[in-house]
Amino acid sequence: MTETTKDLLAELDRLVTTMTNDDKSRVGTDMRKRFIERVNIIHIIREHVSASLAREAAQQARIERLLGLLNIATRAIGDHHAPHDCYATGPLTGDHYSDFLECPACSFTAALEATP
Repeated sequence: MTETTKDLLAELDRLVTTMTNDDKSRVGTDMRKRFIERVNIIHIIREHVSASLAREAAQQARIERLLGLLNIATRAIGDHHAPHDCYATGPLTGDHYSDFLECPACSFTAALEATP
């Protein structure tokens, strides 16, 4: 239990002490149980929100890294004018078409332009 929870429970106990002994045992115990249940739910929600925020921050950082890589790749290709600037990479993948006939810069530019 956190210190805040302990403080709230102490305050609840102070409120319960103003009741009669019969009411205190019946109502006070029920109130304490409901209070503890609600505090536990708040802790669960807080943990879930914290985890969601952490995931969102990680995703945003990844997006920023990918955008940086996209800018670098675009700069590396520069002004690419097909077919005069096209080149083949040679046997890298084992796919005869993509290795010897397809220009990586043209493929990248086509994929970039197709992205919404």
